[in-house]
Amino acid sequence: MKPVSDSKILFWLSLGAITPRKLADLISKFDSLSTLWNDFTADGRIREFLGEKAFSKLLRFHSNEFLDLCLDKLRAEGINVITAINPLFPKLLLQPEVNAPLVLYYQGDINVFKTECVAVVGTRSCSAYGKIMAKTVAGELAENGVTVVSGLATGIDAYAHAAAIEAKGKTIAVMAGGLNKITPVSNIKLYERILQEGGLVISEHTPNAEATRYSFPERNRIISGLSRGVAVIEAGEKSGALITARFAAEQNREVFCVPGNVTSAKSKGCLNLLYEGANLIRNGLDILEILSIKPSQQKTKPKIIVDKVGKKVYSLLEAGVRTLDGLVEESGISPTELMQALLDLELNDFVVRDSANTFSVKKPDL
Repeated sequence: MKPVSDSKILFWLSLGAITPRKLADLISKFDSLSTLWNDFTADGRIREFLGEKAFSKLLRFHSNEFLDLCLDKLRAEGINVITAINPLFPKLLLQPEVNAPLVLYYQGDINVFKTECVAVVGTRSCSAYGKIMAKTVAGELAENGVTVVSGLATGIDAYAHAAAIEAKGKTIAVMAGGLNKITPVSNIKLYERILQEGGLVISEHTPNAEATRYSFPERNRIISGLSRGVAVIEAGEKSGALITARFAAEQNREVFCVPGNVTSAKSKGCLNLLYEGANLIRNGLDILEILSIKPSQQKTKPKIIVDKVGKKVYSLLEAGVRTLDGLVEESGISPTELMQALLDLELNDFVVRDSANTFSVKKPDL
């Protein structure tokens, strides 16, 4: 009879819907994975330990030929499997504090696991400020060779993934459901772009598994577990990003936060984390310094203003210092739209605020 590889046995065990901790306990009872496989039907301790439901499920799948068919079908769908004994499996996930699965399903370039990773997370309903800061932090990390990890949710997650791609860097999306059930549907194009640009999409769940209210917080432990640190860009008091930050602290990862307006509900979670001792960051370069990651020597592309409103405001400021009221009058732009454009220009180092109500073009560094 053809022997079953240890990797295939781990894949088989993952089909039993057993928690990672219980699965690790089961494996520890045997001197090898082969012994567990060979003694599965004969050793009564296994049935008793797993319970009837999990045992019956694994019993149905206890066939080398069946597992080969499963793996062949996955490959035909463009989905691969990596187990904890594969040399490319992320070492950080093997730390016991992470309680990570022994099997991951993935699409994309598995070699991205070899890179330094930092998670960038935050609220789904982010503000214009949160959007700009997510793009700034993730973009600077990616420009300097750090892979951006996030959860492909709307809001901060999506902006972080997109910024990493735009910076010609790498990004990893960790899914709460299976890889055939990408959510939200609005981010399917972003998911496809991640794969097209050499990124990675992973899940601990079988491909057709639906995301649930429980699987979202569970996947956050993988987001933080993959990363040397977690950057929370913008988060309310009950944001899921705070769960990721909590996992990061439990896993001995650094927690970084972008400060926000103390009166904004979207900033309360970040401000609370900062009050409790999280690292305050202003950009991605601050993260590199804290983690002792040397910035890339490659020069980044010069920034350009793409937004039409931004270009119009910048052209007015090139003629000299302007007040906010003066800009409203000269440009014909609404005050709300103008303030957003000024914030964008200021955060991207095109414009400086000379006083509470005056702005000018930023002079080049000498």
